[in-house]
Amino acid sequence: MDLLLQNLINGLAIGSVYSIFAIGFTLMYSVLGILNLAHAAVFTWGSFAGLFFATALHLPPYIAFPVAMTASGILAVAIDYLVLRPLRTRRADQLAPLITTFGAMIVLTSLAQIVTDTQTMRYPPEFLPDRMFYLGWLQITEIQVIMIVSSVILTFSLNFFLRRTKFGKAVRAVAISEPVSLLLGIPVNRVIALTNFIAGALGGGAGVLIGVAFNAVT
Repeated sequence: MDLLLQNLINGLAIGSVYSIFAIGFTLMYSVLGILNLAHAAVFTWGSFAGLFFATALHLPPYIAFPVAMTASGILAVAIDYLVLRPLRTRRADQLAPLITTFGAMIVLTSLAQIVTDTQTMRYPPEFLPDRMFYLGWLQITEIQVIMIVSSVILTFSLNFFLRRTKFGKAVRAVAISEPVSLLLGIPVNRVIALTNFIAGALGGGAGVLIGVAFNAVT
């Protein structure tokens, strides 16, 4: 029973991070109506961004994490601007974005391989939380606590943004009907850009947490 509970805690920590990634992916799908396969590459580059800010710039975790999320959000906006917006302008069929985002994923993954020479890279020891908490026989690491708490905060923050803010309601309106949103005066392109930024930031944040959890970015 103790082993089962321990595995449940471990799975909850990892699953909570992947849920952040999935929420970003779903958010883009609900607004754009496409499966953006390049989102996986944003996850990868987010992890590399966190590693870069931690090692090259020596930023502390509480600064490196949001900065890496910001960089990932900007990358997602760039992918949309360069790859998807021309297809929306041409009103291409749904298969075209699927193929182009898959191509973008290959390009970004290949660039990551070139930049890192396909080597496994690790965070500096001082960047990694190493405390251990005990609940009877159960062991919970500090990074697991951070993963779970971060996912809860990000999920509830996104829910508040979508339901309580003016721009969040605009995102929901575009998700329901882009033509009607245009008629209502909603800046659809800005909403799409913001949606991509949020989704990319969530994906990048998940990449950083996974990289820290396993202390391996490759």
